[in-house]
Amino acid sequence: MSEMAAVNFGQYDHGNQPVHHVLYLFALAGRPERTQYWVKRVMDELYSPESFAGDEDTGAMAAWYLMSAMGMYAVCPAKAEYVLGRAYFPAMTVRMGEGKTLRIENRASSGAARASLNGKGIDSPVVGHADIAAGGRLVFG
Repeated sequence: MSEMAAVNFGQYDHGNQPVHHVLYLFALAGRPERTQYWVKRVMDELYSPESFAGDEDTGAMAAWYLMSAMGMYAVCPAKAEYVLGRAYFPAMTVRMGEGKTLRIENRASSGAARASLNGKGIDSPVVGHADIAAGGRLVFG
């Protein structure tokens, strides 16, 4: 309770790792702009040199940050898919193995960002792991 009281996020306690997927449920419910707003707010306010909301249990906090910075999160780890948010940085490149890379670009200025993978628009809030692992270019905005 003291961790939740330390930050002004109401009943959302980001330091409690089992709730990390909750912010991505907005996108699954048809409100991607809410996912994007709350994820960015958590990243801006709870991850900084001055603060870290929660304890680092086996890398869960860092993994959430890295996946969210990439603009996606595995809401259900048993499914080979990711729910999309919006990339945090203007651009990043992820080495996918076997010589493949995934270039992620954030061209969205504000509001809900649409995404495309290798030039094809993504009409769903979900993208498959195989599509991401194949590499290419994921663009938000």
